[in-house]
Amino acid sequence: MQKFNIVVRKHQKSALLSYLQERGDVEVVDVRTKKEEPSSEHEIDLLLAELDFVLDLFKERVVKEKEGALTGIKKFLAGPLEFSHQDFEKICRSFDYSKLVNDLKKWDNDLVRLQIEEKEQIEKMEILRPWQTLGLMRADLETGRTKSILGVLPAQALSNLKKVVDGEVNIRKVKEEVKDYYLVITYLKKNEETFLRDLQSTGFSIVVLPCENTPAAEIQKIEERLEEIHKLKRDVLKQIKRASREERKVKMVYDYWQNKKKVKDTTGWIEDTRYMSFISGWTSSFGFKRLQRILPPKFPGVYLEKTEKEKGERVPVIVANRNLMEPFESVTRIYGLPEYNELDPTPYLSFFFAIFFGMCLSDAGYGIVLLIASVAAVKYLKLSEGVKRLFKLMIYCSITTIIVGVLYGAYFSISLIDLPASSLRDFLLSLQVIDPIKSPLQIMIISLLFGLLQSWFARMVNVKYLLSKKRIKEALLGDFIWVWAILAIIFFGITKLFFPSLAKIGGYTVIGFAAILVLTQGYQKKNIFLKFTSGLLSLYKVVGMLSDILSYSRLLALGLTTSIIGLVINVIALLFRDMVPYVGVLVMIPILIGGHLFNMGINILGGFIHSARLQFVEFFPKFMEGGGRMFKPLKREYRFTKIKGN
Repeated sequence: MQKFNIVVRKHQKSALLSYLQERGDVEVVDVRTKKEEPSSEHEIDLLLAELDFVLDLFKERVVKEKEGALTGIKKFLAGPLEFSHQDFEKICRSFDYSKLVNDLKKWDNDLVRLQIEEKEQIEKMEILRPWQTLGLMRADLETGRTKSILGVLPAQALSNLKKVVDGEVNIRKVKEEVKDYYLVITYLKKNEETFLRDLQSTGFSIVVLPCENTPAAEIQKIEERLEEIHKLKRDVLKQIKRASREERKVKMVYDYWQNKKKVKDTTGWIEDTRYMSFISGWTSSFGFKRLQRILPPKFPGVYLEKTEKEKGERVPVIVANRNLMEPFESVTRIYGLPEYNELDPTPYLSFFFAIFFGMCLSDAGYGIVLLIASVAAVKYLKLSEGVKRLFKLMIYCSITTIIVGVLYGAYFSISLIDLPASSLRDFLLSLQVIDPIKSPLQIMIISLLFGLLQSWFARMVNVKYLLSKKRIKEALLGDFIWVWAILAIIFFGITKLFFPSLAKIGGYTVIGFAAILVLTQGYQKKNIFLKFTSGLLSLYKVVGMLSDILSYSRLLALGLTTSIIGLVINVIALLFRDMVPYVGVLVMIPILIGGHLFNMGINILGGFIHSARLQFVEFFPKFMEGGGRMFKPLKREYRFTKIKGN
């Protein structure tokens, strides 16, 4: 990466930033002194928030018309609407979004107000409902000598009430429910104090109705108002639905102002003098050369220079690989970017990731389906760069899956040997090398050997990295010796298993490298005792290495899972075929299709996660730490729309 500074005439600043945004390969850094943000940025933020509100309102309030599966698929395949840059700008500038936003704000407020009133009316009606047959207005509850109160009494407390009433109290039961009585009690005003005190002990709860009218009349009035509210809500929703026809333009305006905001934000990072503006940023070496070539004629008087990073400043990282390796960046980006001075692990993980994924999915039939789906997605769907990269990765992984599946003799978990004799069956059987169900031990050994190979390869990569950084002593006395020590261990294993007469030589070789490790691995220590102790303790790394290698046994487990689940699906489908005469085949087909799609889906997910996990946990830590800062160029980005040629 190359850092640079640009000094440009102040009136050219906006044009230069727009040009850099169009190029999309320059990251601008903040060099301004602290100052208050201009109000125009607030206005853009406010506008974007309002447009977000409009889009959310359309999503929440507008009931989408049901569309057929074919229409849905067509829409998905079509992707976002595509415009030329000129048409996009023209539509965004001519669209009167402010009136739409104000109308929608008013309608949303109307809806909220109506909903609150609706809730209040319903709650009021719930209170009045038990008293619907009361037949009394509030004014009727009190005469010159008497007074009436309404209340609820628990059914089991009725005996308590009878104890406190006398001949001068009248009780009327308005409604009876399972546990409660709704009562009107009329008493003499002269006895009010004594009676109410006694009434408290009975469990009687006094109720005050929220109306002056009779409950029945008030309920009828509420029902009429609720009907009116429903009509008003429907009218407002119709207006919002009509407004939603402008949703496409709202999305375009959102993208338009989002990009304007980026330029505004970046403008705030630039130091201005009275006549000049100072811009500082990062770009690639290639990008800097292009700036040197293009900026002077396009912006006369511009000054461009290389500069060094400031103390403590982190250099942004671009992960860029050629076409063949570029899809594997999807795996690297999940882990995080390497630091600027570290190796990009993408080329080194590619072979292992593809092989491991193939061993996890391990069915040639699934591999063919995945290959067709991935190629079709890349070719026909309008996908974002990240998703397209992932589907390209799946193309590689599907090829390794097909290869592994052919070697395992796995085709949708069908038992080849049970098929009727044919030339095709004999051909497929001739390609089969291992039966994973009958010979899991062989798969286990292959999995562990891959683990040993990747562990050894990781140390090779680390040696290369250290040598490229001129850390020769660290490279030669560190992992370089371990590379040969691991080979010595492998040599010993081979001689022990296949050439017993050479086993002694293999054993002496291992002992010799163990001695070299003891003598060299403590080279960073100054005290001779610590040198020896550190060297001796370094032999313990063999245990850690064995632990890492055992982790690769998951390749066997996941491969067997695919085969066994597929086998079970086939057995269940055949059972249904035989159990249901004549139409059993009609039941068998959806079971086979649905079952195998499910099995393929979960094992694609599992294969990806566990293959990536082996890279992240067992491979990367041996030569990189990660945590790099991503290069974030100033460029136009569109959330809802697609610009031709962008």
